[in-house]
Amino acid sequence: MEFNRKKAFLGKPIILPSGVKLYSPTIDEIDELDDRLYYLYLLFASFNKHEIFTKILDFSDKDFEYYQGSNSYYALTKDPILTEKICESLSFFTKEKVLYDEKATCFHINENQVCNATDYHSFSNLIKQLNGIGELDQSEVKFKNEKAKRVFSKILKLKENSKKVNNKNQLDIKDILSILCNAPDNGIDIFNVSKLTIYQVYEHFERFQLKETNRRHLPLWTNGRQLQEGSELPEWILKTNL
Repeated sequence: MEFNRKKAFLGKPIILPSGVKLYSPTIDEIDELDDRLYYLYLLFASFNKHEIFTKILDFSDKDFEYYQGSNSYYALTKDPILTEKICESLSFFTKEKVLYDEKATCFHINENQVCNATDYHSFSNLIKQLNGIGELDQSEVKFKNEKAKRVFSKILKLKENSKKVNNKNQLDIKDILSILCNAPDNGIDIFNVSKLTIYQVYEHFERFQLKETNRRHLPLWTNGRQLQEGSELPEWILKTNL
């Protein structure tokens, strides 16, 4: 499954090999759904085993160790309640009714397959990219022994604690939307910003950050001053991460 950056930039759906269309939701759609439910759908549609087990099911680190090295797809689909929540989540991102075929172990829309146990990992990455998340899933890490598994669990915990600290100063979606509305000459305002998809919001904001950094540093370079020896003027005409 290949992510088409141009289609996502234009707000068009990504078409899977089966013909199923995968959408990046608009800010309007997320607002109507509720931010918390959107986040829940994102976790289930991307088969984020770690977050689902530890944040939603409230598993302790010790309890989760049993599932740490297991296949996320099978771990989540063996429970009917979790499977139903995945179907509901996939329906949101496909805008069609998604069902689960237990015999074929795949999610589908009529006769068209959405994902299965073989391709769910690449499908998960598509969901993440469409929602402006660049980090790949780490849940399928294979361990040589129990000691390696424990070390990795500690690293994940440290990373999670680091995120909590960083999130205190991190902009939320409202702030990003406000910044885009106040950025000059981009045609985005309070009356149309909600029509953007979540991918477009994060992509536009990333480009704006690059351009704004260039704008702030340009006067220093025009006057023959450098911020530090060997530094270069930050470029904004380059490929974005999203």
